[in-house]
Amino acid sequence: MKKLFAFMLMFTLLLVNPIQSLAETIYYAEDATLVGDGVEIGDGDMISGFDDPDTQWIEFNVTVPSSDTYTIELSYATPMENASLLINDHVIETPPAGDWGVDPGTVEFPLDLEDGDNTIVIKRESDYAQIHYLKVLSSDSAEASDNDDEVDANDTEEVDNTEDINEEVDVEDEADTEIANDSESNNSNFILYTILAIIAVIIIIFSINRKKRK
Repeated sequence: MKKLFAFMLMFTLLLVNPIQSLAETIYYAEDATLVGDGVEIGDGDMISGFDDPDTQWIEFNVTVPSSDTYTIELSYATPMENASLLINDHVIETPPAGDWGVDPGTVEFPLDLEDGDNTIVIKRESDYAQIHYLKVLSSDSAEASDNDDEVDANDTEEVDNTEDINEEVDVEDEADTEIANDSESNNSNFILYTILAIIAVIIIIFSINRKKRK
């Protein structure tokens, strides 16, 4: 019953303050718009050749349910030490990961997106890297909602634990009361039996003395 109450409480909170959930969608670079001559799909279905930021770049069309700051995961490959990208005018460092066309790594960064369709543009900033995919992971609001849900769940669990403790105390109190009552009852019975025994002894002694007199 307590678990059912906790579930109903969390469900009600979600109805009162709905947050649009975001499925983690992968946007592969091979399906993106490749701008400029020489930008092409290479080994491992990774995009390379966007060497000139003025004429060559990659455009991703990304859709989100609400305007917010989102965490973006970028999959890329580069053996170079100082490679970095320009993503919607933000410089994103891409540490060495794998090699050309193999064993891509990932890097995460925040990006402001608007409700609906958004264009994410990737250009070369320094050295070179190949692009595998983009993934929209979560928004600040969604993470805050998850944290609130965890707090609510913890609060509910604490309430349940407190109720359990109170119930245990009540049971112990009842047991102590029963023991005390049983003890009092036993004492009363002992006194009664003792009195009856004394009376019986007195009667017997009285009877014996009476016979002797006769």
